[in-house]
Amino acid sequence: MKQTKNENLSTQELVGQFFDLALAQHEAVETFQTARYNRLYDCIKLIEAQLQSREGDHRRALIPLLQAPNIQVQFMAAYALLTVAPEQVRKTLEVIRGSGRLPQSADASYTLDHFDESIEQARRYETGNP
Repeated sequence: MKQTKNENLSTQELVGQFFDLALAQHEAVETFQTARYNRLYDCIKLIEAQLQSREGDHRRALIPLLQAPNIQVQFMAAYALLTVAPEQVRKTLEVIRGSGRLPQSADASYTLDHFDESIEQARRYETGNP
């Protein structure tokens, strides 16, 4: 998916494509199609970038996907929303981590660990103790 194609889509259309691509990514994971998974990831990141570039940062439109019935859709939405809706993302990632569904639970665990480290680093920086 090209960035220029994304520019002509509404925010809701982009959210729909994000959902469809993350769902296809889940299928790729289940069938061990790594190259396909990676291509889909790149397309998802283009959508995320397009949403972020819109005036007011439209990534918040992805928040309903945190409750999607598919775990990969939830994870990719959470990953896109890390800096936009951190409290909601944390809850979603904790549920995914607790699910034991691989690879998403491992990805959620890693993301939470990194998220916590980043917050701690920011706190140290703010207090002058990097």
